[in-house]
Amino acid sequence: MGHSEHSPIDPKPRGAPFYCLNATNGDVIWESEGLFRQSNWGGTGVIGDSIIATQDTYDQRVYAIGKGGSEITASIKNNVVPLGSTVLVDGTMMDVSPGTEDTTTKLRFPNGVPAVSEESMSDWMLYVYKQFSRPADTTGVKIKFAAIDPTGNHKDLGEAISNSYGSYGFEFKPEDEGQYMITATFEGSNSYYPSTAVTYLSVVPAAEKLDIPTVDEIAQTTVSQMPAYPTPPTADEIAQETVNQMPAYPEPTTCPEIPAYLTIDIVSILLVVIILIIGLYCCFVKKQK
Repeated sequence: MGHSEHSPIDPKPRGAPFYCLNATNGDVIWESEGLFRQSNWGGTGVIGDSIIATQDTYDQRVYAIGKGGSEITASIKNNVVPLGSTVLVDGTMMDVSPGTEDTTTKLRFPNGVPAVSEESMSDWMLYVYKQFSRPADTTGVKIKFAAIDPTGNHKDLGEAISNSYGSYGFEFKPEDEGQYMITATFEGSNSYYPSTAVTYLSVVPAAEKLDIPTVDEIAQTTVSQMPAYPTPPTADEIAQETVNQMPAYPEPTTCPEIPAYLTIDIVSILLVVIILIIGLYCCFVKKQK
């Protein structure tokens, strides 16, 4: 059911109502204000095989309104992870109805037309096909995630909602080592047919954690092993004694590049310095005696 007029005057006012009603009880199945405008001379919309066909006097085109195709993608950028890691699955959820292949539509949506929820559909169609303003409260569709784990068992992982830009993200943490097959599924709606995408993930053993002592732990161990003396040397005295025992070198003409040390290198250097300090300490005590 739609608005019609025999001899419309341009410019035509926007917002002509178009309704799809339940023929049995009159309930509104869907409606849109300004999507199509009927004509007394061009006929009203007709329906067959679940497709509505109507001429629109706003742009003088014939439209077919029905359930369209959808296309979902899924990927895991870092798809080889150690056990215990959190994995992010992301992708797109797009409307691939024939109308989205129109040249004008492709120019306005070079990355595709996002698929949206039933509640957002009427205002979204006005935006996509009739150049209305982009609705601010548009929501996407529900996507379900599942996995076939390394033992061949099926696991439901959870759900996510795509946004009005056609993208989504979903996090989960795999529990076992091995290869996973991850599926992202849109089960379809009154507006779109369903679609599914598959990606793969490999979970490898977690790296062994090196038990490297901290500087404080090394220092404390060293102090606890030193004998008790009445008057131990101060840090400045130990430092000065170290400098006194170093050979004299000419002043460098250029500043040497400081190498990047690994953690094990730093620990080794610390141990050598501590042994040197202990030796200097014993030497200093002997001199004092």
